Amino acid sequence: MIDGMRRRDLLLSGLAPVTAGEGVVSQDQTPPYLAQNRYFAKAGRAQEAYLLRLHACEVLESLGAPRGVVLRGRGGDEPDVVWQLDFTDRQKMRASREAVLASPKFQTVEQRMGLLTRRIVTAVYQDVTPRRTLASSSAASPDASTGRDEVSRVHARIRLAMTGPDIAVLGALLADDWTVIHANGRQQTKAQLLAALAAGRARFLKPDLQALDIRLYGSTSVVTSVLHNLIATGDQRSEGPVRVSSMYVRHEGGWQAVCEQATAIS
Repeated sequence: MIDGMRRRDLLLSGLAPVTAGEGVVSQDQTPPYLAQNRYFAKAGRAQEAYLLRLHACEVLESLGAPRGVVLRGRGGDEPDVVWQLDFTDRQKMRASREAVLASPKFQTVEQRMGLLTRRIVTAVYQDVTPRRTLASSSAASPDASTGRDEVSRVHARIRLAMTGPDIAVLGALLADDWTVIHANGRQQTKAQLLAALAAGRARFLKPDLQALDIRLYGSTSVVTSVLHNLIATGDQRSEGPVRVSSMYVRHEGGWQAVCEQATAIS
């Protein structure tokens, strides 16, 4: 359990030293980094913790800090809620953290989260191959737990990169023949999506994920989730939950998304 100022530093900012253990995949390359907080809720409080974590993102955004991505976990031995954030400049993130820590809004949320959780696990991962993938990789086949963690990080990074947008990250994590079938039945290729994001014709504003389920089949992974997204296309905005099925394939360079399909939830 994280306590005192250390707990406050880590609870919502996600900053922590890169440690020599699981997830530390390179010491001789320039970052990006991935900060991740895993929240293990008290009995019957998982939904409250999830909604509070979403609210915490709004607080961070109101303070000029990056909001990150929120995932809903399975609970039990696995976290109930996960928050993730990409960053490349640690000095800038530290300065942002100081502003957040001084905010009464942040302090209120931090105190409430302490009442809802029994344990919080925090880690910072360094990218092993920044120009290729944003997940740790190795030549050996991952075990189920490690594989799910790797896919989870890639999945969240893709959602976060779409909000930037970060075209370079999407270019690395989406396979060249990646396609998506949107909830309205329209099919879009990787090239078409990146062109629309780069030109500002489409924007993904709030990539909040729930009901994340990751299954591994050797070097293939199927991910299902419920995505609550706010999409801006030109002057039009649409918001609503969709059920998303995504497929990933593991290459030597790491995991890449190969296809995706969204179905509207009525």
